[in-house]
Amino acid sequence: MVYTEEDLNKRLDTDIDVLLGSLTHIVESATLRQPSLTDASLLEPKDRYKIAQERQLMQGAAANIVNSAQSLLTLTSELKQALLLNDFKMLNSTAQSRWLTIKDREAKGNGTLLEFQKELERVTAEIEDALYGR
Repeated sequence: MVYTEEDLNKRLDTDIDVLLGSLTHIVESATLRQPSLTDASLLEPKDRYKIAQERQLMQGAAANIVNSAQSLLTLTSELKQALLLNDFKMLNSTAQSRWLTIKDREAKGNGTLLEFQKELERVTAEIEDALYGR
């Protein structure tokens, strides 16, 4: 599946927002005291029902954190695959390097063959001179 940069940025922002929101919610819920209903400057202990509700919400927030982390890991994996598969500059430089190596070896091989051909012609001429007395 092909994603645009904008799609990936939206996905990243969403996952990070969910992660931070869930962590913030867990930290805020971790207190055992709450503001008093009559005087906001006073703190009073939370009752068991409120603590149980917040524990349930914290479990949901923890599940959201896990899902966001998995989504971020998947995003990282997809970006790595895209980089490996679509890094045309690296692929082109590798292909160019291989092509130059092959051309260099071809030139050396052709040079060696020309030297061998000249040596063979010289030896053939010597043999013909020896046989036919030219």
